[in-house]
Order: sequence, then C-alpha cells, then structure tokens
Amino acid sequence: TTSPAAERIIASLRFIEAADPLRFARMRQDLRRIYVFRHADPHYDSLQRACVISVASAETWSLQGLALVFVHEAIHARIAGRGIRYYGANAERIERICANESIAFAKRIEHGDILVKRIEESLQERWWETDKIINAWSEQMILAGAPHWLVRAVLFFHRIIARKLLW
Repeated sequence: TTSPAAERIIASLRFIEAADPLRFARMRQDLRRIYVFRHADPHYDSLQRACVISVASAETWSLQGLALVFVHEAIHARIAGRGIRYYGANAERIERICANESIAFAKRIEHGDILVKRIEESLQERWWETDKIINAWSEQMILAGAPHWLVRAVLFFHRIIARKLLW
C-alpha cells in the first residue's frame, strides 16, 4: 500500500499537471525525484536534483501548499541546472525568482490570491540568509537524532565554506 504522504504528493503533482501542464512538463525535466524524510524543511538538494520535504508536511499541508513547494523547488532545480550557484547575493535573487514563479502558479488556481499574499509575506522572513539556513540545518540534525558533536562540526565547516563563497 502507498503511504498517506506519498498519496498526497501524487495528488499535489496531479493538481499541478491539471492547473499548468507546461509547468508540470518542465518540472519533470528539472527534478529527478522527491525525497520524504521524517524531519526536513522543504528544500532543493542540488546533488540529487531532488525536492526534499518532511512526512508531516506531506501529510498535513493542503494540496495547493504542497504544489507551491514543488513549483518553488523545481525552479531551484532549473536555475541550478544552468550552473547558477546559490550563495551570497545570488541567494536572495534566486529565492525571489522562485517566489515569483510560485506566485504565477498561485494566480492560476482557485483561491490563489490568498496564497499570493502568503508568498509575498514569506519573503519578509529572508529564510535564505546564511545564518537562518545554518540554524535550520542544525535544528533538523538534532531532531533527526544526530549527536551534538556532529552538529557542531557540520556547522563549523559550513560556516567556513559559506565565508569563502561570500568573499
């Protein structure tokens, strides 16, 4: 049998296909897979060309909300596929492009005006800033049961790499 999370993901992908077939076709080219983990904020994994989402998000978010996540992360995939790296000043530009594509999709669906407003408000949170990303990763690692020494080591090396990319 299929898990409830998988059923909802499939339903949200069908929702995208029905609402915007061209976008869905591009998503299929850009994203290789969708990973569902116990603890994960939605994000794009460029090494796997995958959208990552948590079980809880997949099981509890509306189909429209899940669809917006997949649309957003598929734009990350498209941008990364063109060799544009996500760091420093690029991060904000990339997130705004992804948000604008999500808004374009939201305008095509019922009650999309509410979703557009949420997307626009979310941009005020500036989740792409390095410190916020690092904090989110550390929370996810702790929730997943990683030992604290490993969390500290990963964060230490991530900060070094982030500094080198920003210079």
